[in-house]
Amino acid sequence: MADPAVHIATSRFAPHGGGLERWTGELATALGDRGLRPVVYACEDPVDPRQHRGRPFEIVDVASLRAPWEAPLHAAGLERRLFEQERSRLSFACLRTELGKRLGAGPAVVLSTFATTVGFTAHLVTEALGLPHVPLLAGTDFTRGFRNKIDRLALLEVCRAARVVVGKSTEQVRELRRHLPGTAFEVIETSVEPPGRRRHRPAGPGIGIFSDGGFSFKKGTGVLLDAFAALRAGGVDARLTVCGTDQGGQEDYWAARRRRAEQEAGPTVCFPGPLDRAQIVDRLRASDIYASATLGEGSSAARALALCLGVPMVTTRCGELADEAPPGHLRLVPVADAPGFHEALRTLAGDLLGGRLRIDDTAVDGFRRRFAPDREWAAWAGLLRKVAADG
Repeated sequence: MADPAVHIATSRFAPHGGGLERWTGELATALGDRGLRPVVYACEDPVDPRQHRGRPFEIVDVASLRAPWEAPLHAAGLERRLFEQERSRLSFACLRTELGKRLGAGPAVVLSTFATTVGFTAHLVTEALGLPHVPLLAGTDFTRGFRNKIDRLALLEVCRAARVVVGKSTEQVRELRRHLPGTAFEVIETSVEPPGRRRHRPAGPGIGIFSDGGFSFKKGTGVLLDAFAALRAGGVDARLTVCGTDQGGQEDYWAARRRRAEQEAGPTVCFPGPLDRAQIVDRLRASDIYASATLGEGSSAARALALCLGVPMVTTRCGELADEAPPGHLRLVPVADAPGFHEALRTLAGDLLGGRLRIDDTAVDGFRRRFAPDREWAAWAGLLRKVAADG
């Protein structure tokens, strides 16, 4: 049988975008390396072709192809709900047309990267074209979509009609199976390429805390800033670095929070903006604690990298860590428990300063095997080949 075409529908596609965007490019490249034929369809924001020169797969800019049709909608000044309804009609029509142009005689499967957004459009397109659909559950699909009265209905419809639903964690799959007992599920966690060297904190006083979650409501950055302030108020010599960008629409709030933190804590806080992977690895290796108060994850590449480097961690019990029996250098607190996060950060810092903390190297070895890229990409290639072959 010929190698299958894998049509990947995603909302936006930029090499320096969020984690899901970077992961989509890595997946398409890995599938191509394994003999499949990936095509990426960017359905929400236009693609800058200068950023994608040399990509070993085709990228279809559905958003730009939709633009001439929606010009009257912009001019009409429609209320947001009506505008989005009309745009969804265009997104469906354009994706169906572009995907249909690329269908050949060989097997094909459609993969979508966010079930409650582009995944719903992909569901409608695969329904119209008679193609198998494999939706991927993003973290927000579960932590927001599954738990609100509007998106929940869309999520359940997409999953119910799918050939296989891929979750990033057992937490997602366990909950959805209760509502969709006839649906096939697979769990494929996000992988990371762990550097050869592990954590090596240089000698020095105090506690260095690092987070690469940016400034975001859903990542709990405000709770982290509060916990750091409480730590210093309690007499702990601590430093905090938070890298990354502001969540869209929240820029003014986070700018004010950074100014306040700098006024109160001076040079003990550092906000360097976005960093590349090599810079993040260097910061992690030199840190005492990795911290994330996130409200939810599918499978966090940032946390996986810290786990594979053996960095002590304070984070919330969700996503890939929801069912974890944590080693001693990993502290898990319930989601949305700000006092619990404060206390966990305080006690972990105290254990480090008191010399009571030991890194569990056996657990670190296990994380490095668990989050190995070959394992993730082989699982995806095998699953998509099987779905395409079954037709």
